[in-house]
Amino acid sequence: MSKQAICLLSFAALLILTGGARASLSGDPALVIYFSYDAFEGVVPDDSGNGHDGVVEGSVTWEMEGMYDGAALFADGGYLDLDGPGFPAEVIPTTGITVAAWANCEDTGGDHAIFNARAGDSTWLTHPELRSGGNFRWLLRTAGGTTIFDIRAGAVTWDEWLHFAGTYDKAAGRAALYINGIAVADQGINNPADIAGDWDQGARVGRNIDNARPFTGLMDDFALFNRGLTQPEVLSLMSGLEKRGPATDPVPEDEAIDVPRDVVLGWTAGPYAATHDVYLGTVFDDVNNADRANPMDVLVSEGQDSTSYDPDGLLEFDQTYYWRIDEVNAAPDFTIYKGNVWSFTTEPFAYPVEGVTATSNTTSKAAEGPENTVNGSGLNDLGEHSTIASHMWLGSPAGDEAPWIQYEFDRVYKLHEVDVWNYNVEFELVLGFGIKNMTVEYSEDGTTWTALGDVELAQATAKSTYTANTTIDFGGLAVKYVRFTINSGFGALPQYGLAEVQFLYIPAQARYPEPADGATDVDVEAVLSWRAGREAALHEVYLSTDETAVVDGTALVDTVDTASYATEPLDLGTMYYWKIDEVNEADAVASWEGSVWSFMTQEYATIDDFESYTEDEGGRVFDVWIDGWTNETGSVVGYLDAPFVERKDVHGGKQSMPLEYSNGSAPFYSEISRSWTAAEDWTAGGADSLRLYFQGQTTNEAETLYVALEDRSGNVAVAVHPDPEAMLATGWQEWTIALSEFGGVDAASVETLYIGFGDRDNPASGGRGTVLIDDIGYGRPAATD
Repeated sequence: MSKQAICLLSFAALLILTGGARASLSGDPALVIYFSYDAFEGVVPDDSGNGHDGVVEGSVTWEMEGMYDGAALFADGGYLDLDGPGFPAEVIPTTGITVAAWANCEDTGGDHAIFNARAGDSTWLTHPELRSGGNFRWLLRTAGGTTIFDIRAGAVTWDEWLHFAGTYDKAAGRAALYINGIAVADQGINNPADIAGDWDQGARVGRNIDNARPFTGLMDDFALFNRGLTQPEVLSLMSGLEKRGPATDPVPEDEAIDVPRDVVLGWTAGPYAATHDVYLGTVFDDVNNADRANPMDVLVSEGQDSTSYDPDGLLEFDQTYYWRIDEVNAAPDFTIYKGNVWSFTTEPFAYPVEGVTATSNTTSKAAEGPENTVNGSGLNDLGEHSTIASHMWLGSPAGDEAPWIQYEFDRVYKLHEVDVWNYNVEFELVLGFGIKNMTVEYSEDGTTWTALGDVELAQATAKSTYTANTTIDFGGLAVKYVRFTINSGFGALPQYGLAEVQFLYIPAQARYPEPADGATDVDVEAVLSWRAGREAALHEVYLSTDETAVVDGTALVDTVDTASYATEPLDLGTMYYWKIDEVNEADAVASWEGSVWSFMTQEYATIDDFESYTEDEGGRVFDVWIDGWTNETGSVVGYLDAPFVERKDVHGGKQSMPLEYSNGSAPFYSEISRSWTAAEDWTAGGADSLRLYFQGQTTNEAETLYVALEDRSGNVAVAVHPDPEAMLATGWQEWTIALSEFGGVDAASVETLYIGFGDRDNPASGGRGTVLIDDIGYGRPAATD
């Protein structure tokens, strides 16, 4: 709720009359659109579950504090586009309508349109507005522009929340305008008619189609029904609708690629969903069209409670899957809300080796070197190669040694196969510069070589549609170097060329580390995870602050049989190195050494980030932080009105703590405190510092900020901020205090934290002001080079 009190008779009546009406209206089949505005960016989701999202055009931003949770702030002519021409005609209101919203408008001197639509014949259909003259307007028209009614009534209160609801019922021949649940106009219609039934020239929330009458201010809980609500229903509408949106946040994300075959699907449930139906298949139309009555072999789980689904067995390699989650209401209606169709593509059997280095003992023109065979030059997305010579390699023997071209990888790979595009200039079938026969060798170290055998290559087609037509099978050998020694070409001249060579490997090493390589601010109780090598049975985990120890393999901490490892508590602000060696004694290569990854742990652990405080008794910020109302100093924690914390000006997260100090009267200092039942260890993880962020105001009076700690034995020590003028600065300031400054206090058993202004030991009359406090933590700053 807003911190503004709503002392309206109608709203009091709502509490008496409506009870469970919220749920019935949210599931009403006449509900076309519902914008709760609780969270959005770029697109405002339709929480009715009907999918009629509003696309933000211009300045429409999310505000944390609305009538019910978030709200939309409309400014500078911003609006929501409802795609009028594409809006389904069958749900556009014609024989009945209700437009409703909470509004908190600025008095700009103009009219404020809540909703607007215009038909293909240029008829303006509807005008629900707050008027510049200080009243409200509710108007509807037929196709062709005949006015059905034009109500202008009530009195606008600017810069305050009020509820607008306009209704029309053709069958009853009545139109009504309700402000804060009270009918300010209830008009009989002599010749009730249909509202124009198309929005072909547009439909918007917050601005007219001709870019006039911009809504300026806050809007919350916009709802559109294609029937006229009754007054009791309008009253219930004022209390806010339940969100009936579909499942969201698919895991894996929509259109993800390279998804592991043992993936577990996950999602965020739609609000108030009781159970979930899961559809999964390889054909979009099947997944999109199936339902309980016609499952089409893709309804894989019906009525499940959990928000995850583990498919039976492994999925196919390199296959696109489609999936959908339908949200199912609880009793008594068990309404099913059809979900969106998402897709993902599983991992391929083999991957291309990246960053291959190519060399040759032949001589080539500057633009036709061996690197052209591995840099993708001349290849399109279809795998077709050009006929341009500078996109290929062409070499001439430089001496008596047999000509060769050699490839080096960044590490040893389990090589699956090699695809070869032969030399492919337009006259290749005449010139014959392509390689006909070559000996293939491989090596792990570049010194000891093993012959795979002689390979006959197919000649290129000399067309720009040419695709690879020779594949060399390596069968999973451990390879870092490959060499092609040329035995013959297709022509008589001693020149030999290739267009492209692509090496495909089976992933044997660990990959995709979590935390990602180079990650920062990692939790000290980290769980390391990775995607396992394809044939791995065991995983050797190496972890240390010493990179050399990880590289050399002397930092083994555990061998596990799953692709995750929960660390012991790590030190704060510390760089760690780790790798995973994949082991399978039954494989031809028993161990595949992994890459070395790194991450930096968080510098500070949270003492209080002020995110958990609520408006409920016992959970309010001043229920936890003791101030002058109890300790009789000059301090006051929190605002007088809900939500009591600061939600617009924060250092991190969504909330900070307001704190007033007033040292003009006894006891001449201001102090707040928070205590813990069990003593806190603020030296854990090698911590050596306490940190907090504060922000002052230019209107503040200078005063000394201090922090004090009290341990389990009752010892107290104080640290003083060096600058009393800091209270006048309006930007967030970091204050880091070495724990050594709290001499005589055991920082491993802290029971109470104090924050104060003035001098608690030698109080004297001083200043007053207000500051914000945020993100208090203990830790250790990361070492810098």
